[in-house]
Amino acid sequence: MAEYGFNLLWSDEDAGYIATCADFPGLSAFGETADEALAEASIALELHIETLQEEGRELPEPTKIAEHSGQVRLRMPKSLHGALVKNAKEECVSLNTWLVTILSERNATATLVNAVCSQINSVKEAIKDHREETRHFTVSKAADYNQQLDVGNPYGNISARFN
Repeated sequence: MAEYGFNLLWSDEDAGYIATCADFPGLSAFGETADEALAEASIALELHIETLQEEGRELPEPTKIAEHSGQVRLRMPKSLHGALVKNAKEECVSLNTWLVTILSERNATATLVNAVCSQINSVKEAIKDHREETRHFTVSKAADYNQQLDVGNPYGNISARFN
């Protein structure tokens, strides 16, 4: 069997560990301890692989830790190269340092934008769910102003009902 890895996270909601396998989305296992969750995930993975093989389906390649050299050769227009060299000189840093700075800032911005967009989508879903849950709910106000004055309730008789 190929070597597949697991991600292990604590779940406050479940009060235990959840193990998942990135190569098989949807596959997860629970355990009160980390070892328990990993053991359960291994069993679930074995059974899932057996099922896929019985169905004649191909298994994904295992995700492996990638090693990067930290070097890249980049081709760009001469005008951009010149502008970047000028900016690096203005900042009193090498072109290499300037490029790393620009890429780091861009990467941080993209990460932040993705996080904000994810939160916005969560809020949109919550609003949609709330609207769906309350679409049959109506509020009506009784117009008996004499009773308001007698009772001393400035808001009138308010009643709610579900359709």
